[in-house]
Amino acid sequence: MGKPQDEAYYQEYKDILIKVIDNEKLPIVCNVNFGHATPRCTLQYGVVAKVDMKQKKIYLDK
Repeated sequence: MGKPQDEAYYQEYKDILIKVIDNEKLPIVCNVNFGHATPRCTLQYGVVAKVDMKQKKIYLDK
């Protein structure tokens, strides 16, 4: 989930996402700088993303 602009309603979005997903074993990545909020990072279509939940890092492979 991308980061809301100025983190407006961040907790509310997070609570709704957790409720809708309803799977404690599924890692959810949220508050990441991509999408419409600044600062932002562009994610390319077709690129495989790997998430290291322990190190809290996202890797993009070509």
